[in-house]
Amino acid sequence: MSLNHYMTYLEEWERFNRTSELNEELKFLVLRINYNKRLLCSDTWTPTKKDLIIHKERFNQYLELFNEIDNKLKINDYNYFPIRMKTIKESIIKIRNYENKRIS
Repeated sequence: MSLNHYMTYLEEWERFNRTSELNEELKFLVLRINYNKRLLCSDTWTPTKKDLIIHKERFNQYLELFNEIDNKLKINDYNYFPIRMKTIKESIIKIRNYENKRIS
């Protein structure tokens, strides 16, 4: 194995490693978002105006974190799926705007 081939292999391994870490962060972010969505849409609890303001602020932070992860994944460019990221972003925005109200 030549040195050039070895360096290419190491570079690809680092990109793979970084992508897996970022995907793990993304997974945990989506879990937090889903938990907050379930809480907000619960049948047993009705949010107040203050709760909705806190909800929007929290989801603005989640959206910023998502954009940061998305940019890092774009830069890394290893198994990046733009359609998947666009769908997740649209879902976060939809939940932030409280468009997923309870169905009575």
